[in-house]
Amino acid sequence: MSEVSRVDDKQVIKSVELHLNNEYTKCSPFNASFDGSDTIEIHTLNRFQDPHQYRASELLFYTDREVYYDEMQYWTDANVANEHLTAISMIQTNDQLPLVKELAEAVVRKRIAPFVGAGMSFACGYPVWGNALRELSTRVDGVDKASFDVAMSKYDYLLASQILWDKDDTQLKNYIRTKFSDGRLPGGKVSGPVLHLPHFCNGCVITTNFDAVVEIVYERKFDGYMHGKQAGNKFVPKLIKGDRCILKLHGDAEDHDSYVFTKCQYGTRMAIL
Repeated sequence: MSEVSRVDDKQVIKSVELHLNNEYTKCSPFNASFDGSDTIEIHTLNRFQDPHQYRASELLFYTDREVYYDEMQYWTDANVANEHLTAISMIQTNDQLPLVKELAEAVVRKRIAPFVGAGMSFACGYPVWGNALRELSTRVDGVDKASFDVAMSKYDYLLASQILWDKDDTQLKNYIRTKFSDGRLPGGKVSGPVLHLPHFCNGCVITTNFDAVVEIVYERKFDGYMHGKQAGNKFVPKLIKGDRCILKLHGDAEDHDSYVFTKCQYGTRMAIL
């Protein structure tokens, strides 16, 4: 075998090992549950060398992945079953069964109007609003850090946004435009619970997000829309008719004139309504 062939083989092996390690690491919650606190020792022929320590999940993954994935599926199913039992117990204890039945019937008829926040886009790689504001505060020069920190500690994101906006609204507009712009998916693809929206909602979707994740999930097939301060495409008549519509309360990343997320912008918007 030539030296070049050996180098190529090493690169292939390294690439495969990296891929397998990534796959194994993605299953960390199951691995931790499966392993417990014990490790498995494998002694070497060299008596001066300490034995190698391996976790049970690690050995199973690298020796029999079919059994490994079977065990993980069993663990996942058991967790889901336990979560269902916990939810049922809470519903019965708080006498909420009639309301849950009504909700279930509305879901079946797709008569739900979900209110989607930043958590639904988090799985796609976008930051939640609190983290975005903290990142922004490091980019805005001369910001009143004390006032900003107080607002953030009280989760008063409207005031925190206002503090940053008043100091440098251009920086905020640029950040939103580049961070949440249409076609930019930090995670590479749409993933997470937002993918389930079309299964139980065929009418209006309300979101506080600037990004286009909801539009992508629905393949951009909305009959009416309203972005913050910008009303478009006869939104209200189509909403009343029950057509598929989207209301982006904070506006859309592509149009800074539509933004409604500072204290003053909310006050102006509420006065108009």
